[in-house]
Amino acid sequence: MEMMRDRAVASSNVFEVLTVAGIVLTSFVAGAGATFWPALTVVVPLVFLGITQSAYSVVRGNLILAMVFALAPLPSIIPRGLTVASGYIFWVDVLLALAVLIVFAEVRSRRTLSAIVVTGLTLSLFLLYGLVNGAPLGNALADLRGPFRLAATTIVVWWLLRAEFERTYKVVARVVFAIIIWTAIVVALVSFAGTTAFPIRAASAALYTAGQSAVYDAIRVTPDSGLLCVMVSAALFACWLVRVETGFSIWVRAAIAGSGIFVGVMSFTRSYIIVFVIILAGAAFLSRARVEAFLRVVWLLAGSATILASLYLIGSLFSAGLHSLVSSVGDAFGGRVFGGLGTETLRGDSSTIWRLRENAWAWASFTSNWPLGTGFGVPYRGYQHGEIFAGGRGLLYVHSAYLWILVKAGVVGLIICVWSLASVVYLSLKRVSAVRPMVSRVFGLLLLGLAVQMVTSPTLFEAGNSVASGLLFGALLAISSGTGLSDYGEGNPGFDLAKVGAHR
Repeated sequence: MEMMRDRAVASSNVFEVLTVAGIVLTSFVAGAGATFWPALTVVVPLVFLGITQSAYSVVRGNLILAMVFALAPLPSIIPRGLTVASGYIFWVDVLLALAVLIVFAEVRSRRTLSAIVVTGLTLSLFLLYGLVNGAPLGNALADLRGPFRLAATTIVVWWLLRAEFERTYKVVARVVFAIIIWTAIVVALVSFAGTTAFPIRAASAALYTAGQSAVYDAIRVTPDSGLLCVMVSAALFACWLVRVETGFSIWVRAAIAGSGIFVGVMSFTRSYIIVFVIILAGAAFLSRARVEAFLRVVWLLAGSATILASLYLIGSLFSAGLHSLVSSVGDAFGGRVFGGLGTETLRGDSSTIWRLRENAWAWASFTSNWPLGTGFGVPYRGYQHGEIFAGGRGLLYVHSAYLWILVKAGVVGLIICVWSLASVVYLSLKRVSAVRPMVSRVFGLLLLGLAVQMVTSPTLFEAGNSVASGLLFGALLAISSGTGLSDYGEGNPGFDLAKVGAHR
């Protein structure tokens, strides 16, 4: 009986993998040929999936497609949504909305149903409040998009993990890994081959300071999945340092970590490096075998330095192009990232100066509208001298996530957001720490890195990062409800994240 059950599970897994592959292939084919009806990009895969799978698989398929459309750098030929009147509907939002509706129909707990309804009403309140305050509908929906994706992804991931933890964990992890590797490939193509087939931000790496500027030969590429790549790489290294099993082989982890670091390096983004260092150093410091962990860090840095030096020497000996390429990346990284973190440089950095001015305008808007903020879609400032944004996007955009919520939703929105997220984080870390302290510390370091990143970016409310953040908070929400943690006590040396919720 046990053998038959294992075969049935294996067959189901194979069938689901083939189904997902069919969905992705269908999406690309439909997107490439949907000149007159782009809706085929989502309609065809959804119909295909709905006919062949259960409610859980339909929701999981929606989540996978939403992750791909939100985070993976897709070719320009693939439509991201559908133009309706003067607005634009993104497939990500359609997929997540359908998934939440299915979850709502399947859930039987009144407490859970109430939580979903309250979340929807809260978002609708600030949307309507913005419209009442004169926000154009397009702007209001643009501001709503990030919070909706964060809430919807969290709900969907929580529901899937509660129902089928091990399968959901492995499927979502593999999709994340595939997105990271694909992002690294696209970044390499854009940076080194100069391809323009992807709608991805790319420009010369530069550092502008008062009175002077440094423009480097390397190309700075900043995909929507950049932060995901860096944090997953840091998480894998943190698990390695504190000896937490992830359920994947060392070669898979090495490939993912290397790809993520490559994406982070080629973005030449200072905050990414700060987040990576915080997570890595924190894991080494919090490890029980602290000396061993620090020796592993030294080994890691020495190995990385050896690889880079080897590339440099090989390029010098055999390829002038490779030598020039490695040198340009090294110069840009050293100048823009390490050099850009100096105190004097930060004081004169045009980006830092602009963000400080932006923070002042955002704070002034909050103090004038502190109870409920401006609502979604209402500009919090006018056009300014030295405006860095094209069009009116900058009038809505706030680089700090903390100021973003204060400006858009005021004190009421801040209390709702902090209470919701803090309660999930507290309960989940409390439950995990009771059975596996090292796992709770890894989660804690990820949250600390996210909190630091949010100082300079509205991470939770950005189009791509909101989905990535929802994956993390959905997992924490599932853990906070005690999914299977009782089976894994402190004395169990075989603890595996892939099995942490396999039993309920």
